[in-house]
Amino acid sequence: MNAATLSKGDRELIAAARDAIRLRYRNDWQEVGAALRTRDGRVITGVNIDAYLGRMAVCAEAVALGQAVTEIGETGIETIVAVRHPEPADKDQTIVVVSPCGSCRELIWDYDRNARVIVPGANGPAIDSSSSTMSTCTTPASHARRPPSRQPYSFLILDLRFILDRHDASR
Repeated sequence: MNAATLSKGDRELIAAARDAIRLRYRNDWQEVGAALRTRDGRVITGVNIDAYLGRMAVCAEAVALGQAVTEIGETGIETIVAVRHPEPADKDQTIVVVSPCGSCRELIWDYDRNARVIVPGANGPAIDSSSSTMSTCTTPASHARRPPSRQPYSFLILDLRFILDRHDASR
C-alpha cells in the first residue's frame, strides 16, 4: 500500500462521504456512505441500499458510481472512498473510512484501473490503487486470467474457475 499523505482534496472527499451518510443514515438500512471524484473533478456521493433479501443490497460505492454514470456519463474515477456510520449503541460515534468489499473492488477496477482508493491505514486513512486493492481480493491465478470485460459477477466466475482448477489438479 502506498501510505501517501492525503491531499486536501482527499480529505474533502472523505468529508463528502461522511456528510452523505450523516444525512441519510438509518440504522440497519443505510450505514455506509461513499464519495468519488471523477477524472474531470466532479464529486458524486451515494449511500448503501440495504434490503431484507441480502443479495438485493447495493453498496455505497456502486450507488455513487451509478450516480456518476447517470448524471454525467461517468468520466473515470480519480479517487473513491467509503465510510461507515457507527450503530447508535456504539460509544465511539466516529464515522470511519472502510475498505471496499470484493464486489466493489471489482467494480472500481472495471470502471477505472488507475483509480485511487482511500482505505484505512495503520495511522489513519491512506491511498491505495485500484489494482493493488483488486489484487487483495482475488488469487494471483484468477487475477491473471481475469478478462478486461464488464461482465457482471466475473469475479465470482473466475474464483469458481480457480477453485475447480485446483480441485481438478489435486486428482
